[in-house]
Amino acid sequence: MSLSFYRLHRCLLQHNLQSVLPKRRLTYAAASRGFSSNSDNEQKKQVVVLGTGWSSLYFVKNLDLTKFDLTVVSPRNYFTFTPLLPKLSAGKISPVTCTEPFAAFMQKHKRGNFNFVHARCLDVRPDEYYVDCVSVHDAERKLSIPYDYLVVAVGAESNTFSIPGVEEHAYFLKEVEHAESIYQKIVSNFEAASLPNTSDEEKRRLLHMIVVGGGPTGVEMTGEVAVLFNKYMARTFPSLARFAKVTIVEGGQRLLATFGAGNSRFTDRVLRNNNVNVMLGKQVCAVGKDDCTVRDVVTGETERLPCGMVVWASGLKSSDVVVQIQKHFKEQDNPRALLVDQYLALRGSADRSIFAVGDCCKVTPDKLADSIDDVIQSIGSTEINALLKSRKELVKRFPQLASNKLNTSERAFKELCKRVRRSSGTDREKLLEIMEHIDNNYASPFPTAQNAKQESLYLAEAFNRGFAASDSHAFNEAWKGSLASIGGRNVVGNFPYFQLNGGITTLILWLAVYIRMFSSNKMRLSYIADSVIQKICGRHIISKQSENNRR
Repeated sequence: MSLSFYRLHRCLLQHNLQSVLPKRRLTYAAASRGFSSNSDNEQKKQVVVLGTGWSSLYFVKNLDLTKFDLTVVSPRNYFTFTPLLPKLSAGKISPVTCTEPFAAFMQKHKRGNFNFVHARCLDVRPDEYYVDCVSVHDAERKLSIPYDYLVVAVGAESNTFSIPGVEEHAYFLKEVEHAESIYQKIVSNFEAASLPNTSDEEKRRLLHMIVVGGGPTGVEMTGEVAVLFNKYMARTFPSLARFAKVTIVEGGQRLLATFGAGNSRFTDRVLRNNNVNVMLGKQVCAVGKDDCTVRDVVTGETERLPCGMVVWASGLKSSDVVVQIQKHFKEQDNPRALLVDQYLALRGSADRSIFAVGDCCKVTPDKLADSIDDVIQSIGSTEINALLKSRKELVKRFPQLASNKLNTSERAFKELCKRVRRSSGTDREKLLEIMEHIDNNYASPFPTAQNAKQESLYLAEAFNRGFAASDSHAFNEAWKGSLASIGGRNVVGNFPYFQLNGGITTLILWLAVYIRMFSSNKMRLSYIADSVIQKICGRHIISKQSENNRR
């Protein structure tokens, strides 16, 4: 299919949805292109998806194309399995292993009208239902793509926090090109250090890598590079082994802060045993061409660290297209993400024609306190106990009442309820205070691949069933656990009721989970092949003359 199918006129046909979505405009896409419809009286709606990441992959895979026509727009024509980027950065796998051509994926999994547009989204016209894009191959070719429903799944970008030098000198780890550039820089630095007449001081600088960020990405990156330095580069450049060093910088007091304390202690011990310099309670305040300056968060003292490269794995920010979309809605006042309601519809989109999923959005459900009259009518009382007893029904609209968001057995919450009950004021005022506490303590899903997948599956299911009000249930993520590969065969796991630290069982679990998550058998076979080749032949250590793709 080609873009010529998108005619500029639209057929104004009335479309009825019983739903979370009010009655809205018409479907023009099917009529203007001669596509088949669900019935004689109803045309198929045009769904446009921005992005080819985790959210887009699972939404596209599960959308029913007997009910919708689909267009995916992205400047990247492939899906990236991001958890493997640290391994790609260390030369452990090939780019083929962690990428999947998106058009081929759509062709394999979908039956119906779909199209992939290799273009960059510049802006959205919500009043006219158009997405404005520019071709990746021709900057002069502008495209306007119509939609009935728009799903924004563009992910997020690395946040430099306006720290001097980060944008100019640091390497980022969000794309395959970034990982390849990091590996090439590592090999290039070793080759530069091996040149005759290179001083020991210069060798130490060239072979010192600094990783900023103690989250899963930073820790996995550090662990993989430590193994690369200690095992493979030491074998290829034996005279340089004593000069190579990896430093990880984290502003908090422990690595993997979102994991259990036991996971953090084990990770710290494994990295230090692999000659990693772990710097906790430090923040980067400047990055230079040949150095990195860190500041102690307690004392404020600074230290200059000479280095050959800095890898930035700390923080996320909105992409340019998200910033553009936010300008159209006064409700979009969050600088880091698009605000969506409990049904993943964009805040400010009056007809709920725009949705967002994944790292680019933040879930902000309707507040209990703002709906106190409706809630009182629903539970038939102004008593706090009545609210808590009605959680099972109310959670369909207010996810902040879910058991993973509100622990009524927690000591602090029990004491709050006791204090409020003893306070002066009407029952309604007491109920309102508890509601405000519940609203304020709601935590939006973390920007992880696991949550992005769950959001996409939820939204695809909502699309497929037609947003029927009787079936509508607010989105609430189910945390199933987290895994992190920290170098070599060492893996840590944090689960709802237990933790795993190292051992063959944890490694097998990691392999089983990730191989199952791969989007195709090609990726599975490629990962196995890479592992076997590396085991038998070692890593492919060569440098290439290529364009620097740090960002």
